[in-house]
Amino acid sequence: MADKGMTTHSIPHNTRNENKPAHNIITNPEIIEKNEAWQHPIYNVLTKETRTEIIDIAGKIVKEKIGQSMQATSKKSFFKEAVLNLEGHHTTKNVLAVVDKINENLSKKNKPNITPLRIDIHKDEGHFIDENGIDFYHGADIFPGRGDDKDNFYLDTERTRKIDMKKLAFIPNYHAHLIYTNFDFELGKTARPGKADIQYQHQAAAEVLKLDPPTSNADKKKNNEPTQGLNTKQLREYYAERRDERIIKLGFDPATYEPGQNTDNTAQDQQSAAELQDEIDAPS
Repeated sequence: MADKGMTTHSIPHNTRNENKPAHNIITNPEIIEKNEAWQHPIYNVLTKETRTEIIDIAGKIVKEKIGQSMQATSKKSFFKEAVLNLEGHHTTKNVLAVVDKINENLSKKNKPNITPLRIDIHKDEGHFIDENGIDFYHGADIFPGRGDDKDNFYLDTERTRKIDMKKLAFIPNYHAHLIYTNFDFELGKTARPGKADIQYQHQAAAEVLKLDPPTSNADKKKNNEPTQGLNTKQLREYYAERRDERIIKLGFDPATYEPGQNTDNTAQDQQSAAELQDEIDAPS
């Protein structure tokens, strides 16, 4: 359960209403499963206006129950976002169960509970892999056609190298975006999770979803993982380099490699080329 502050990009991305989808979102309905969503029955976070209304309601509750005005810092950081890794069978009910377990732990410590506001489960993000084990990422290695050609895909931004998508298998990255607040509407107080509480959140997610807990940044650093500390652009470059290395080991040129290209044919082509060069070099 990776936590971060909610941004202006969160809602458009999570609801798929943004003008320019992220590079790894697949739009072909034939290869994706339907995304799922859950919305709090009272508090709607979909627009800036409704989010302002929620904060105003919270401020009134604080004034009524505590007798004080809500702090400006609490208003500014009112909405949070967490990303949970999932498997294909998980639903919004499973994510809500994670929240229930987290709140159960907070209640035992007499701490305010967190309030889930919206859940978006994404099943349309991921990447492709061919029969040679070479990975391809939508928007990084695969590009959709434009206009009337939008149903076709290409291996270059100029749209000259058309790709047969049937030669690729889609590997989905199942995950959920949880928009929540640390504000407890019943108590009128804001939860301030400590280090142990945050660690428990990861534990709760792993137990409820029956998944292995994510590797911590400390462990990644300890294990000298090469991707530790890389930003999105650097990660993309790192994986592109590793992909090109695998393609070269197969005997292909990364610039002209076609997904699913037959490695046996490559060996024959290399042998024919060597024989032809021997003929050229042979004395007449």
